Amino acid sequence: MVTRLGPGAEFDLIRSFLGAAGGGPRADVRVGPGDDCAVLTGDGIALTVDMAVEDVHFRRAWTDAV
Repeated sequence: MVTRLGPGAEFDLIRSFLGAAGGGPRADVRVGPGDDCAVLTGDGIALTVDMAVEDVHFRRAWTDAV
């Protein structure tokens, strides 16, 4: 399955990473990277990465300390 990336700076950056890594279809990747996830073949492992910045995406006051 080919993952279609949308327009915008974030997706341009993803496209540049894919190009540097060879970016073409691979047999071991079921769904390629899109916004922040890829699904590998075999056990269908989903790999995801995202960034959360304190006081931008969350505030410590929103939850109790763990």
